[in-house]
Amino acid sequence: TTVPPLLLDSDFKAFSKVSIENSNFNRDNMIGKFKFKEYCPLVFRNLRERFEVKEDVFNQALSATEPYYEVRGDNQKERSHKFFYSKDNRFVVKLFHTEEVELMLSKLSEYYAYVVEKDGQTLLPQYLAMYKIQVSGVEYHMIVMM
Repeated sequence: TTVPPLLLDSDFKAFSKVSIENSNFNRDNMIGKFKFKEYCPLVFRNLRERFEVKEDVFNQALSATEPYYEVRGDNQKERSHKFFYSKDNRFVVKLFHTEEVELMLSKLSEYYAYVVEKDGQTLLPQYLAMYKIQVSGVEYHMIVMM
């Protein structure tokens, strides 16, 4: 299936959610409550297509192995951003703050329009997906890029 080249305004506000409750199953070994949110799935899927990233390669790179990570920055605020790398070092997952999610969502339609105009040929970071994961009440926001 191909993603339609024309996206609607609502696609830039859309999200998908999954919530899993494991409280009655193997509490000692499994996370009690787990939530996963994908921001703007059609927009980011279309961006991946424009950046010539195949879905199966993308999904496998993010889920196949334990990621390598490092903390960068000189001060405490900069060090709170963690970077994870796929095993092949092709993709970077950056953990970031709620405020940055709001900023990214507010700029996403402009970014998308620019990528379309340049036919995916840009020196800007190539944003491929944005997620929120909540594990036992603790939220983690992340963006995947090349």
